[in-house]
Amino acid sequence: MHIRSCLIIALPLLMLFLLAGCFKSDVALISQADADFPFQSITYEFDGEDDRVTLVKVGNSYAAPDEQGDSTLLIKMLELDLFVIQASIKDGDSQEYLYALARLSTDRKSAELIKPFAEREDRDTIETGVSGLALCDGDQQMVCLSNLQSYIDYAVASNANEKKIIRILALK
Repeated sequence: MHIRSCLIIALPLLMLFLLAGCFKSDVALISQADADFPFQSITYEFDGEDDRVTLVKVGNSYAAPDEQGDSTLLIKMLELDLFVIQASIKDGDSQEYLYALARLSTDRKSAELIKPFAEREDRDTIETGVSGLALCDGDQQMVCLSNLQSYIDYAVASNANEKKIIRILALK
């Protein structure tokens, strides 16, 4: 389930999944009232991939019309080109929320995902104590968030070696 959930935010190389978990929370850290809707729709694919994803604003969230299920996204604009993304994933009777930061390029043709995955180095750092972030009790691969600003601060300050780039094909 966790690998499928990570796909909602990003479709990276399969090898990365073996080494990384996700940043998640059990409660929404972005409410629909606090969300921003800077786009009506966005179509993108990961650099080097040909799986296109289209997200469309539907009511008070974004959804992929081609996907079946209860997965939606909310976006919170932090700066003109920096957004925090919250993906809501329904798994049976429970709901999970996954997070990533995205920095939109100035030409609006690509975006860099920042900390969509909790890599081994992240888990080691967080295990030693980072306010608002903790290893999840049920799955030590996952990092549980209790505070959105703590995640934003951690992600912005990170020096991620692996860059996850998405090519934006259409942005309306």
